[in-house]
Amino acid sequence: MNMKKLHYLVLVLALLPIIGIASNVPTGDASSTTSVLSATNSSSENSNSCNVTISGLSLADAITDNTCNEIYIENGTYLIENTIDIKRPIHISGESKENTILQKIGGGSLLLVIRTQDVIVEKLTLDAYTNDSDDDPIYEAFGVFGSNNCTLLDCLIYGSNHMFAVFFAGPYVDAGKPTIDAFEAGDLDSGNVMEGNYVREYSKLDIVSFSLQKNGVVRNNVVEGGVISFFMTRDSECIGNRIENSMTQGIFVSVPADQNLILNNTVINSAAARIKVAIQVDHVVDPDADHKVSLTPTSYRAKGIVINKNRIQSSNFFGIEMTNTVKAKVESNSILNSALSGIYLLRVDETTLSKNSILHFGKECFDENFSKFNAGIWGDYKTKSSDISFNKIIASNKVCAVNAIRINNDGTQVNNKVKCNKILGKYEGDEIDVTESSGNKMEECDDRHGKTRGKHLRGTP
Repeated sequence: MNMKKLHYLVLVLALLPIIGIASNVPTGDASSTTSVLSATNSSSENSNSCNVTISGLSLADAITDNTCNEIYIENGTYLIENTIDIKRPIHISGESKENTILQKIGGGSLLLVIRTQDVIVEKLTLDAYTNDSDDDPIYEAFGVFGSNNCTLLDCLIYGSNHMFAVFFAGPYVDAGKPTIDAFEAGDLDSGNVMEGNYVREYSKLDIVSFSLQKNGVVRNNVVEGGVISFFMTRDSECIGNRIENSMTQGIFVSVPADQNLILNNTVINSAAARIKVAIQVDHVVDPDADHKVSLTPTSYRAKGIVINKNRIQSSNFFGIEMTNTVKAKVESNSILNSALSGIYLLRVDETTLSKNSILHFGKECFDENFSKFNAGIWGDYKTKSSDISFNKIIASNKVCAVNAIRINNDGTQVNNKVKCNKILGKYEGDEIDVTESSGNKMEECDDRHGKTRGKHLRGTP
């Protein structure tokens, strides 16, 4: 997670250049189109529709002209010198997302929605990458600040090395305690949607930052090179996205958070945990202290996080990492080839882990602190009242898989139940490492789940 101080100037000045993005960038004859984006009114004086072409009125003028509520941009490569600010309800649509290209030049942000509502931007290429440089940095390709019911739909987005490609920033509040207070009070941007876009930026920054939002949706997008970050969101959904080759996590839910749904996403080949829920570290008690302490205490528990039916492949750390949650549901996920444990639990209460398929975990032994505890499911410090049932866990014969299920025994793990999991493969330690004390127990399968051998199922997958 990177700095998300919500004052825009503070945020962009804090970010450092990051090296690396693929060379396949949007095409177009920019040399023959050196004017800024422009528009012509297509019909009568009182019309609410404007056509954008290479020549004519500028897009900024079309946006401020209240007769232009619908702006249609014809195919072409448009060089955008000054940031386009949208401060009123409007619908902007390109002729085709592949050939209607807005390309930023001269530094700054490309397209920003500021303190408004009911904005739709669709079928465009938004290019913040091609002309980005350390001397003249480009920031967001698309940003939404203090605005509600705004939609980014069916666009191709190429992020710079200096900023999030897509930034739903939330309301304007100061960093630190005011940000925490805004979340707790529910003073968040609402109803924003990002759907059906392709986003590429190879960076350790957040590629898609969905911050301080409620009742929002990030759905059916393809994100290449970085993470989708849900930063202090509530009652929002991350559904049907595909995240590939992230330089950090695949999906990061930053705590505090509550009632968020992570459903039917595919995360492939991330450098860190595929899906991670953890306390945010951006807002601290003393920013100048050598040892920074988060304003959110470790006793905080995020409510109602649901992680369901996601496909997770080739993580270089944990498959799913859950910390500081209560009554989370982690169900019916498929986790294949995670370097360390398949699912990791830390400071969690009343977690349901059911019907997950965890295959060939513990494929690396590089981290002595973690790999010696590699498990399909690992309940670490303060794992309490978890229900671990009906999961399928299979270890390869040539990996560092220590246990199928492990609940640590340091006195902080209490009232956890392990029941009726199918376990196959070769393990360096006991298949089930659970000390039946402090209310922790292994329960028998009942008859309705078929024939069993002892407390856990065995047999072919």
